[in-house]
Amino acid sequence: MIPSYSSPRNSAFKNYFTFLNFDELTPEILHRLINRIDVKEDGTPIIYYRFAAPKID
Repeated sequence: MIPSYSSPRNSAFKNYFTFLNFDELTPEILHRLINRIDVKEDGTPIIYYRFAAPKID
C-alpha cells in the first residue's frame, strides 16, 4: 500500500514507494534509477546511479 502524501515536497516519496513495489523492471524504472552505464575495455561495467548510496558510519 502506498501512503498518502498531501504536500508537494512529500509527493516525491510516493514515486519512490511506487518503484519499490514493482514485479517487473521496466525501461521507465531503469531510466529513473540509473544515470548511465560505462563499460571498460575489459568488459567491466561501471554503473552511475541517480541517487547516493547511504553513508555508513
